[in-house]
Amino acid sequence: MKFIKKNYKYLLIFILSLIINFLFIDRFYDGPTQYGMAHAIIMGEIPYIDFNMVSTPLYPFVHSFFLLFYDSYLTFTIVNSLIFTMIFFFADKIIEKHFFTYFLICLLPLFDVVCPSYNLFCKLLIMIILYLEKNKKNDYLIGLFLGLLLLTKHSIGVPIILCSLLYRRDIKACLKRITGVIIPTIIFAIYLVITKSLYAFIDLTFLGLFDFGSKNKESSMLFIIIFILMFVYYIYDIFKGKSRDKYLSFYGIGTLAFMIPIFDFNHSACALLFFLLIIFVRKNIRLNYYLFNTFLVCLLCVFTYLFVKISYTPFYIQNFNHFPMFISGHNRFSKVLDSYKKYPNSIMIDPNGVFYDIVLDKKITYFDVPLTGNYGHLGTDNMINKLEDDTYYFISKKYSNSSVSQFDTKLCDYIIENSHLVDSVSTFNIYYYRK
Repeated sequence: MKFIKKNYKYLLIFILSLIINFLFIDRFYDGPTQYGMAHAIIMGEIPYIDFNMVSTPLYPFVHSFFLLFYDSYLTFTIVNSLIFTMIFFFADKIIEKHFFTYFLICLLPLFDVVCPSYNLFCKLLIMIILYLEKNKKNDYLIGLFLGLLLLTKHSIGVPIILCSLLYRRDIKACLKRITGVIIPTIIFAIYLVITKSLYAFIDLTFLGLFDFGSKNKESSMLFIIIFILMFVYYIYDIFKGKSRDKYLSFYGIGTLAFMIPIFDFNHSACALLFFLLIIFVRKNIRLNYYLFNTFLVCLLCVFTYLFVKISYTPFYIQNFNHFPMFISGHNRFSKVLDSYKKYPNSIMIDPNGVFYDIVLDKKITYFDVPLTGNYGHLGTDNMINKLEDDTYYFISKKYSNSSVSQFDTKLCDYIIENSHLVDSVSTFNIYYYRK
């Protein structure tokens, strides 16, 4: 009972995260995809060889450990909600005052802050590192968490590590942190060599970045301006701010990497989470917090009501293999699944294709993440070479207007041009491909 009284706000955050994850599962493209990768690992598949990833793999490996006990999206959601709760647990320890206001503001981007992805795990690791910096903990320990961040998303880990070393500057302390980074990195390198996935890893996560950056141009000038303003603030604060809090601005510069190269709403929200943290630590906001919190709660209730009314009318709760209590605004899944089972050698080219493959216990492959920039340095040509002969491909009738901006329409164009239409089901056309 004492534990509940002492930690009631974190329990409420955990419950709220569970509700949001289940309520928005049909909207969170990353959720089933990330679960699919963890599911594939426990099924014996090898990242980078059997399925594509553009980042280092710690996040799905963490989830795969828990899936060993019960392989279900429910397990994935519970672990994800724990990660989300821990982010704000450490944020609370850093801010100390007005945490509730900070939490409500972070929820405002239509709950994208809860979205299951490696970015979420990165945010947890960064919060832990900031907490360790604030309390001047052991440099080896900070280095270890920097190493774990590198193994979660290398494009975030590298700039954060550099910012950490620039902040510390002391040579002995920096060497200790580098040692902490090296330990998990060596273990991961040995894993890549043993599984013979080193070249595929380099191709997808480093060489493929050029293709990723050139083909994903979904950037908004508004978010580019926000990026510049945050960068200028951090630089100014490093030279003019309070010395005891400067670590926040050093790391803040590193968190701007969340926005590169896609300056959009979702990636900007990740960087803004840490920018707001500095604002609240400095207590630069003077307002009536009771009235402001009331306003934020009302605003969130209105957003939630409007979203649920628009997205989930009608409202369906369905149960599928590995996906209990699947909430959606339509019931087409069962019909598509029946057709997907009917055709032998069938592959789905769709942002939600991983869901169907998991339900039917099919292998997770490169086709389950059909996004531009996710195939290595050869890009879409690499996937065209992987097309299987005598195969049925399920492609959405509206694939050219996919809600997922990175969806590879060029691959779909090639399949349609070199196949013939044999059937259709719900929102999908079925094409028979033969070389």
